[in-house]
Amino acid sequence: MSSVLLLGATGLVGQAALQELLASGHWDQVRVLARRPAPFAHPRLQWVEHDLRPETPLPESFLAVDCALCCLGTTLRDAGSRAAFRAVDHDLIVRLACAIRAAGTPDWLMVSSSNASANSMFFYPRVKAETEAAVRALAWSSLVLARPSLLLGERSQRRTGEAVAGRLMGAIEPLLGARTPSWRAIKADCVGQALAVAAARRQPGEDILYYRQLTELAACSVTK
Repeated sequence: MSSVLLLGATGLVGQAALQELLASGHWDQVRVLARRPAPFAHPRLQWVEHDLRPETPLPESFLAVDCALCCLGTTLRDAGSRAAFRAVDHDLIVRLACAIRAAGTPDWLMVSSSNASANSMFFYPRVKAETEAAVRALAWSSLVLARPSLLLGERSQRRTGEAVAGRLMGAIEPLLGARTPSWRAIKADCVGQALAVAAARRQPGEDILYYRQLTELAACSVTK
């Protein structure tokens, strides 16, 4: 029986990934670990509501699957401080990855950032790179790192900076033609669909997905 675990199912990327995982027919069980209750029922969906706090034990048996897909993440603005941002985008993700790997799950896919760099002068890309390094050290059979740039989509909370950046990207993109730089803005739905498709196709080793690879995978989505 094939099973997949999704983290971050209530975010923009995670919602699209969840729909694709359920619609593809590849998975007998689609498990979700989330802070919020399930928004709908599905015969192949197993949803566990969990506060994800460090002091709350994780449901270890629930974490043993064929692969795990992590769409967790926040922004500095939403988090409110660097410490709060790091607590989610590094500490929480690494803690869950460690528990999932310890449960015997062999494969991991996650959303990172196109500018992830341990040598960056900026805090955000350094944290992303540190998270990648910590997860990589767990020695997965298959590791997929999605590195999108600006995510486009309708959010429940309006982010003015992202809206302005999205408009600027929209003005620039017609000038790019067929070129696909890694910093090109991408729809959150596209990233979620791409990760779900990649989960079904995963191969041994590490794979890094930028704009071009993400859009190519998303083109194979059954929910487009």
